[in-house]
Amino acid sequence: MKIVKYFYGKSTFIQNVNIEVDEHGQPICGCYTPISKKPLPRVTICGIYDSETNKLTVGVAKCCPNDLFIKKVGRELALKRAETNPVCTITILPGEVISHVFFDVARTLEKRYSSLKTTSF
Repeated sequence: MKIVKYFYGKSTFIQNVNIEVDEHGQPICGCYTPISKKPLPRVTICGIYDSETNKLTVGVAKCCPNDLFIKKVGRELALKRAETNPVCTITILPGEVISHVFFDVARTLEKRYSSLKTTSF
């Protein structure tokens, strides 16, 4: 039997701001003016656990920062990639909780795939 789980990366932004300073050049707490806001890429991660082989295969779909994040599209892409070209395959050991293993892997992959070089703005 196969079990499919999904993980959705959180919506985050990088925001550039002007910070107001006092006469000594020290930042004034809470006084800033937003200049720009840039969304970071979001990811959808799919894990497929096969109980016959005790293997968890994982696929990732990454949304471009300028694209609208649509869960359905992310699920379809991540599932297809988990089935055909997984980013990793993990053997679940006796006593391990599958969902804990999946979410640990998903959080690690989210960090890897959601990174964006700030020099791109």
